[in-house]
Amino acid sequence: MPPVPYYYDVIIPHQCCHHRLVLAYMTRPLFLNLFYLLTGQRGLFNTAAFAMRSAFEPSCAFNRKIMMMTANNNCGEAAVPVLSYHSGIDILESDDPSFLYSSTPRLAKDANYAQAVLDAWKTDVSGRSSRQARRSSSAASITYNDEDGCELYGYVYRPSLSNDGKEESYNSTNRILPGIVLFHTGAGPQDVFLRWKADALVSDSLTFPNGVVVLIADILGDETGWAWDTDRTRYETVAAQILVPDDTNGMRMALQSRVKAALNTLRAQPGVDP
Repeated sequence: MPPVPYYYDVIIPHQCCHHRLVLAYMTRPLFLNLFYLLTGQRGLFNTAAFAMRSAFEPSCAFNRKIMMMTANNNCGEAAVPVLSYHSGIDILESDDPSFLYSSTPRLAKDANYAQAVLDAWKTDVSGRSSRQARRSSSAASITYNDEDGCELYGYVYRPSLSNDGKEESYNSTNRILPGIVLFHTGAGPQDVFLRWKADALVSDSLTFPNGVVVLIADILGDETGWAWDTDRTRYETVAAQILVPDDTNGMRMALQSRVKAALNTLRAQPGVDP
């Protein structure tokens, strides 16, 4: 297999807007070899197009990369649950960040992390009107299952169809939108940073003039934010189970199953190009 080219700090608009592209937000430490796993598996993905660095790196210094992948049509179908949408930036309504690390689900490590992300998110939102046409996002939690029936807890962000940030009816839209999958770090899927980045992508009408749907995927099965716990025993146990290779083919089948579940769930969302 030829080496995969990486092009940092570059967004190619016509590639971003191509309907078949799935943008995977890659992070470490749990998923360093995820790209090789996917591209090396028979027919799961075709190619990787490019990568780019995150525009914001919080103090915990997660090493984030973005990779574009072209999804193959032979992925399975996923059932579409009824989602309850709310404004994608309602987190910003509170001036007290304590709810992010003291409530359930837990969305931040501590006060410093929560405040840093909220401040950066607010700055981003306030500057959007001067950089691009204003577009608001709607968001909803979603529970889905992998092939083994394990419940996974993601979050969907998409453009609002009304001016107040509330969803009207996405089942009636005729727009065919690209989809983006954001994969989390070792902090798990319940991360306020991922919520910010999902909102930023959906609100980017320059890169995605027709809109985009973003799924924050869950690899761990973390509904409450337990991946933030300082006691890493549970995280290490779950991660080891996900990363165990198959005795027959050496593939990490549990990890592959959860990635495929995320893709299938995204593809099943109304308006997303399958």
